[in-house]
Amino acid sequence: MGITWGGSLYAALDPIYAIMLNKNLGWHYRVIDSAASIEFLKPGKQTLFAHFTLSAEQIEQVRHALLHNAKTQLELKVSLQDTDGQVYVNCYKTLHINHKFPLEVSNQELSR
Repeated sequence: MGITWGGSLYAALDPIYAIMLNKNLGWHYRVIDSAASIEFLKPGKQTLFAHFTLSAEQIEQVRHALLHNAKTQLELKVSLQDTDGQVYVNCYKTLHINHKFPLEVSNQELSR
């Protein structure tokens, strides 16, 4: 058919933000998908690219929220584009982030 199927397009995007955030937060935290939606705008007939960005502010926002709460969420968007910047797919992800350990233990460890 000459196109990349939607499931394959989503699979290329699926784990990246969770892995990026987990690596930035460290082993004290668990990052998993809570929700996702995908918007197919055009058939992918050529090579498509995604640019994942996670700002220092977003990471700090999550760290701050978890100082006082057992869990938080972060909503992110990523698009698949061609080399001309034409968007073919928009993917919206909601990540659930929580402490791997009880809040009291995590805060003690972080203060060391």
